[in-house]
Amino acid sequence: MFLQVELLLVSDLVEYSISFTVDRKVPLTAFSGVFVYRLFLTLVSQVDSLLAEDLHGSRKFKPISCHPVYFDSRIIKRGTLFPNRVYSTKVLILSEDVNLKFARALLDTSFENIVLPACVVKVEKIGLRISSFRQILSEAEKTVFTRGFTIVFKTPCQLGKLTYRKTPIFRLFPDPYYVLRNLYNYWNAFTETPISEDFLKWVDENIHEEKFSLVTEPVYLGEGRVTVGFTGHCAYRVRDSGREYLKALAALLFFGEWVGVGKHRSIGMGRVECKLS
Repeated sequence: MFLQVELLLVSDLVEYSISFTVDRKVPLTAFSGVFVYRLFLTLVSQVDSLLAEDLHGSRKFKPISCHPVYFDSRIIKRGTLFPNRVYSTKVLILSEDVNLKFARALLDTSFENIVLPACVVKVEKIGLRISSFRQILSEAEKTVFTRGFTIVFKTPCQLGKLTYRKTPIFRLFPDPYYVLRNLYNYWNAFTETPISEDFLKWVDENIHEEKFSLVTEPVYLGEGRVTVGFTGHCAYRVRDSGREYLKALAALLFFGEWVGVGKHRSIGMGRVECKLS
């Protein structure tokens, strides 16, 4: 077997595309992104078990974002994984330390077969895509909005409320302020080129939803735990043409396609596609 790997580790955003097979039937009792997240933690723990425990802990902003499992480019939410089929997924990392250790685990031939409780995963192919915050800002600089943008929510998305309570409250509608506040906070948690806070005031005053088609659906987390998210699409209208604010908006939308939107990015929720109009 040949592992086609291209590595460039010094980058802000490193996305691994992984093709794999399993050695037996695997009933997915949770959303398939949970399977990918466990695969990621298993690999990291082989190199640094303390880091894996820390990543699985209650960090406010985890430096990882996983995709669900795909088969023939189709998202598998639940169901069964079968042997002799090649599946794929992606893992996005925003930490140099985590990236180095994940890459080391992937490249170590002794981990070519990854032993999970449910099965043995055989890695067939690895690809790499990289970017940086500066590169995203450079692309955003060239972006032109004529009317607004549309966000397609490909996997269930869940947004948090501004207030904190013992029992959390979730938003199941993509209000532009909450969507962009989520991306703004995540961007500023990892970048050395933060977006100023007045951007959020501009969003609140100048962006509104224009039309949408959304459904809510349960997301099974395993061990009897269930949450909920929304999928579909929402079109937004931008009323102001301030250049710096539009640059920040475009940058966050591009960033959202890399990292996802909302809560539970690490298990594949909130995967989006953004279309400018």
